Amino acid sequence: FSPAVANAITLTGQYLIHLAADEVRRLGYKVIYGDTDSLFVDAAAEDPGLALQRAEEIRVAVSAMLVRRLREEFGLASYLELEFEKCYGRFFMPEVRSGAAGSKKRYAGLVAGDSEVVEFVGLEAVRRDWTPLAKRFQRELLDRVFHDQPVEDFIRAFLADLRDGRLDELLSYKKAVRKRLAEYTSTTPAHVKAARKQQGAEQQRIVEYVMTTAGPEPVDTRRGALDYGHYVDKQIEPIADAVLRFLSIRFGDVIGRARQLELL
Repeated sequence: FSPAVANAITLTGQYLIHLAADEVRRLGYKVIYGDTDSLFVDAAAEDPGLALQRAEEIRVAVSAMLVRRLREEFGLASYLELEFEKCYGRFFMPEVRSGAAGSKKRYAGLVAGDSEVVEFVGLEAVRRDWTPLAKRFQRELLDRVFHDQPVEDFIRAFLADLRDGRLDELLSYKKAVRKRLAEYTSTTPAHVKAARKQQGAEQQRIVEYVMTTAGPEPVDTRRGALDYGHYVDKQIEPIADAVLRFLSIRFGDVIGRARQLELL
């Protein structure tokens, strides 16, 4: 392994992406986001057919620019093959919590030409560390947003189902215990607290637990009442606010803070 070669590859990739992004802007289009191997571009087209046409024009122009720049600056022939991957009719990329920039590798999009396909990348809907409750909520919320359907009544109905116990089967967390339980001393994560209440916990490497009014408890031996307020605060509200801010709607205004307290 050569760190110098690895760094050179990374820097070359960044250089080429910056060149490509600059060319896209020169052509008059907005670059939404770029990473090591891809660019997201606003094609400024309402019609999917026009968007696809512009995407191909951009691909051809950027490819030609790279051939020219590599030849002129380095005397090299370009063997790069730019690929147009897909077109989203609607697109969502949450903001980084500390600022207004897009969050890397986290987005959802409604694939153009197929109104039934919403793709999720890096969001809670496809991550293992979120509950099935959060995943269902995010999928259904974004599906409504992408199809221009109202969301306020959906959110209130979803929380009513949560409060009334109709979504209890979606509340479990699953997390791995990576050390012996006795080795957790300075801090004790929720899944470790639950594991310590579980018989045979040392042999159980994946802990499935729920949050109750008595704290985290294993699913199979739960005694406390489910803490619905926890799920609103930690699983529903962060997802809702990330989406609703783009609609100029506040989660607290939708449900009313007095109503939220009923879930505690």
